[in-house]
Amino acid sequence: MKKVIADMLFVVDALFEGGNDHPAKKTGVDCIQVRGPKETKIIIQTIIICQT
Repeated sequence: MKKVIADMLFVVDALFEGGNDHPAKKTGVDCIQVRGPKETKIIIQTIIICQT
């Protein structure tokens, strides 16, 4: 199955200029910026619940 940018979502912590995740933002991929592992877990759990 071929994946396209529209099918992707990055959950990352450093979208700011100079951050290691900033290049992902430039690709056009949807990004959600989080503040740490706990917030990442909540976001992922919410996505999974919404998909079912």
